[in-house]
Amino acid sequence: MFQRVLTAVLVCASVSPLSSQAPPAIEEARRQFAIGAQHERQRQFAEAARAYETAIAHDARFAEAHDRLGFVYGLLGRTADAVAQFERALEADPALFDAHYHLGATLWWTRQIDRARAILQAAVRLRPDHAEARYYLGLALKNS
Repeated sequence: MFQRVLTAVLVCASVSPLSSQAPPAIEEARRQFAIGAQHERQRQFAEAARAYETAIAHDARFAEAHDRLGFVYGLLGRTADAVAQFERALEADPALFDAHYHLGATLWWTRQIDRARAILQAAVRLRPDHAEARYYLGLALKNS
């Protein structure tokens, strides 16, 4: 009896449409993220932002897309929007080092030293070997 149940479970799992593929929205989010990264490498930041925005429209919890969108917004001079995207990235994935680092550095540059210090401390806890995160943390500690 147990073997028949196990066989039935394995057969059902092997034909499940979700067993080997992500849902279409997630796949499209990943595709748009890759397009955004390509535009970013080509220094086409407005196009990169549009692709990352589209990725997020397909998957609002895509932490890496929020982080990259924040980074590109920063390059486009949209600092408040950048901070909001880094915060959304951390809501989606509190352990995402890049979002901690980018948010902390942005807060430091915008003279929000106390917030920067707390975020950068978290970044350094996640990656103690990251020299730039340690550098910005040192600046935040010195200037607080």
